[in-house]
Amino acid sequence: MTTSMAFGNAQLARLLPEFMARYPDITVVMNLNDRRVDLVEEGFDIALRLTAQVDLQTAVARPVGRLRHALVAAPGYLACRGRPQTLADLRDHQCIVFGESRSATWTFMVDGERSPLKVVGALAANSSQSLRMAMLGGAGIALLPTYIVGEDIAHGRAERLLPDVQPLGLFGDQLYAIYLQDRFLPPKVRVFIDFLVEKIGEHPEWDAF
Repeated sequence: MTTSMAFGNAQLARLLPEFMARYPDITVVMNLNDRRVDLVEEGFDIALRLTAQVDLQTAVARPVGRLRHALVAAPGYLACRGRPQTLADLRDHQCIVFGESRSATWTFMVDGERSPLKVVGALAANSSQSLRMAMLGGAGIALLPTYIVGEDIAHGRAERLLPDVQPLGLFGDQLYAIYLQDRFLPPKVRVFIDFLVEKIGEHPEWDAF
C-alpha cells in the first residue's frame, strides 16, 4: 500500500502494530511518497490519499476518515506577537505556508460561506512536517492538518487560533482508500480498509483536543 509521507509518518505507522497483531498472517508493505501513483504499473493493492481526484472509471475511492485543519502557533510566538482575534489580523502576523512561494491563499468557512484570505510569511516549505517543526519553534502561524498537530494542541505545545472559523485544507476534508474497480478486492485489503474506518472514521483520536 502507499500513502503520503506526512500521513504515513504521523498516523498510519502507529496504527499498523494493532492491525498486525489482529491479523498476524497479513504482511504490510508501506510505501511513502507524495506523488500520484499508478496502482497497476507499480503493483499497489491500495493507496491512501487525501483527495478523491482519481479516475472513477477505473478506481474506487472509499472514504475512511474525516480530515480537519487548524490554525496553530507556539505559545512563545503568541507571547511575543499577540494572538489574532479575527482573520484579518493574520495579515499582521508571520504566517508559514505550504508550497514554494512565501504567499498563499488560506480558505475558511465563515457563516456557511467560503472566505479566502491571502497571507504572506517569511517561510514556505513543501512539507507539512517541516512546517510543524518550524511552528513549534516559534516561526509563526501555520495552517496544518490536525492529524499532524492534534497532539501538540492537546499537550500545550501549540495553541489553536480562531476556533470559531473552519479552515479548509488544500486537498479536501476526507481520507480515501483508493483501489482498482475491476480487480477482485483481496480479503486482506478489505479487512485493512475496514480497520482504518474503525480506527479513524468521523472522529479520529487525533482530534481529541
